[in-house]
Amino acid sequence: MKGIIKILVGGAVIILLVVIVNSVLNRPERNNGLGAADGGQYATVATSSTIQVGPKTSSILFRKIDSGERCLSRIVGTDVATPLFIQFESSAVASTSLAESLGYFVAASTTQSFDSAIFGCGTWAVRGAGSGATGTVQTTELR
Repeated sequence: MKGIIKILVGGAVIILLVVIVNSVLNRPERNNGLGAADGGQYATVATSSTIQVGPKTSSILFRKIDSGERCLSRIVGTDVATPLFIQFESSAVASTSLAESLGYFVAASTTQSFDSAIFGCGTWAVRGAGSGATGTVQTTELR
């Protein structure tokens, strides 16, 4: 009888240790590596510009943020006639050429905010989406 109790207590201790170790190793951590805009935090306008875009050539919309700088979000606004295609992959925009399969479409006459935790703070390129999509884009970066 004493042997069975020792086995049960030993098994319970092992199970408890496994649960504790598993909890420590697999705890959910907050990923704020890109400085996502948390509720209640302040943000300041770091850059703001107006860029001419067209359908055939791409332009750099935002440059990559250095790792030591804080980056919260980026805001892109289009004029009435210019839908946009934004490319987020910095490796694909080194030559300012865009791959149609990767990126994000922004409708004409729209202002869109892009949180850094989702879209990152790398180099972004942009061009008009469609054969006649030429116009202006307003950009703002918050840090």
